[in-house]
Amino acid sequence: GEATCDVTEVRAGIDGTQGVITFDGGACEVLYSPDWVNVYPKENTARYFVAQNKTSELREGCIVLACSKSIFSIPVIQGTRASYLVLSEKAVNMDHDGDKARVAVITNGGKVAIKSIPQVEATLKGDYLTLVSEKNEGKKISGRIKVSSGKLVRYINVTIEANPNAITDGSEL
Repeated sequence: GEATCDVTEVRAGIDGTQGVITFDGGACEVLYSPDWVNVYPKENTARYFVAQNKTSELREGCIVLACSKSIFSIPVIQGTRASYLVLSEKAVNMDHDGDKARVAVITNGGKVAIKSIPQVEATLKGDYLTLVSEKNEGKKISGRIKVSSGKLVRYINVTIEANPNAITDGSEL
């Protein structure tokens, strides 16, 4: 009869991963695996090890296993460190009344981390970073938002304008 398999895809981060594929059709053998994936069949399981990705390329391949009279092709996708990180804006000016801005974040891999200033909420969704400032009742606020992926770091300089009705000591003029 037809064998079944409990894994339909293997996704790995940059540091690699490991796991076990289980079959209900008896012993299996490895017909193919990429050179960066080691697969060790044992009875009705196959243990896999995906090596660390030291390239700057997303890796895709597949593990092909024969089990009973069935052949399984299991895609393997592995992320990488970003080799570029580009922001559409290096500086953003925001109105004192509370404001919103969008900055495109273009990269080719890895997780993107954001560290904002307290007065600005920064939310990354897809390729866009949305910045929302709260109302500024006082002096001009300046700061920078850090955008990073792996070892790549970029900054967005943010200025929230002063409230023109705020009493200043003259040093802001």
